[in-house]
Amino acid sequence: MSIEEKVHLNEEISFMIERAPYEVLQMDLLAPQRVNLFFAWSLLLSHLLSLPPSSSQRERLIQYIQDSATPVILDCLFQHIPVEISAVQSLKKKDAELSAGLLEAASAATRATTTGSLLFSVESFWPVELEKIPSLAGAIYGLMLQVLPAYVRGWFSDLRDRNTSAVIESFTRTCCSPPLIANELSQIKKANFRDENFSVSVSKSANEIVATYTKDETGMDLVIRLPASYPLRPVDVDCTRSLGISETKQRKWLMSMMLFVRNQNGALAEAIGIWKRNFDKEFEGVEECPICYSVIHTTNHSLPRLACKTCKHKFHSCLPL
Repeated sequence: MSIEEKVHLNEEISFMIERAPYEVLQMDLLAPQRVNLFFAWSLLLSHLLSLPPSSSQRERLIQYIQDSATPVILDCLFQHIPVEISAVQSLKKKDAELSAGLLEAASAATRATTTGSLLFSVESFWPVELEKIPSLAGAIYGLMLQVLPAYVRGWFSDLRDRNTSAVIESFTRTCCSPPLIANELSQIKKANFRDENFSVSVSKSANEIVATYTKDETGMDLVIRLPASYPLRPVDVDCTRSLGISETKQRKWLMSMMLFVRNQNGALAEAIGIWKRNFDKEFEGVEECPICYSVIHTTNHSLPRLACKTCKHKFHSCLPL
């Protein structure tokens, strides 16, 4: 079954998500196609947020975006967010001399990441004026960071101009990261993993999460640290304690947690929960994929089902053809 059959996107929206950004990037800043592109993304992100976390529909839509939606949309957004080092640094001081466009974008990005909505920016957009687009661009960027962190991080890591990446990181760290980090830690603290073998503790002052997995007299503490510019920069994962676990398995558990939290498009609490289920499956006797060393696939969350006719092992879709 193709990706398109799985997600059933409107054909016009599908075209705008997949191919239109390349054309829009060269168009006038008030071109109708540019406005339509931003509204298409607003609709897509709002729909994504309305779907239940970890639902198959949400996972399929996220996978479609990751595989098919060009990240050039982010280049289009930053054509309307006038970032530069001195200006972004002055955001913290609320400098009155800052451009109205940057202030509008910064305010909208913070509000979108705090509330999980960009409706406020869409509702205030009419009549369409160039001065209103920075607010919508900032709101879309903020919401993208919240629901598609790995997608945005992939675009950011591919930026080649150091000055550009520096100002975008500074803008994100100032306007988006604080509410996103606070929200992530709050969700993890509220999460009910419902298992006597697994516990999670949160340190808001250090932006750290400690996940402890114990089973049959073995155990491991994994510390997840969120960077100041999260989620543009990936989280750091470290093992601070292990008991009765071989060095090989310790490295494998550490690597799998790192892959889950870095590849996750969505909340960290979901990634941690998936990592826990991964090792539940391993203890139940389900064999890991010999290629990615994980029972549950780190992006589409499937179990190994593709059998190799030669070695008889089962693989995820990472099995080379």
